[in-house]
Amino acid sequence: MNRFGKALAAALIAVITAVQALVSDDVVTRAEWIQIAIAVVTAVSVYLVTIWEYAWMKTAIGPAGRVERPRHVDRRRGVVG
Repeated sequence: MNRFGKALAAALIAVITAVQALVSDDVVTRAEWIQIAIAVVTAVSVYLVTIWEYAWMKTAIGPAGRVERPRHVDRRRGVVG
């Protein structure tokens, strides 16, 4: 992807989220507004990381979107990755 490809993809997802919320039942509920806000904040943060390229920005935004994979717990051996 070019320099702004990820930011454009995130912006497209935000637009699709907003359109889907409006088209589904012609009413945007509170939960849908929150979903749209999260998509917009994500798109803006991806854009800012792209243009600023500061290490602290990636450090600040990275954990917010990180998803931990479930861990398997073995009673005899403890946590097994």
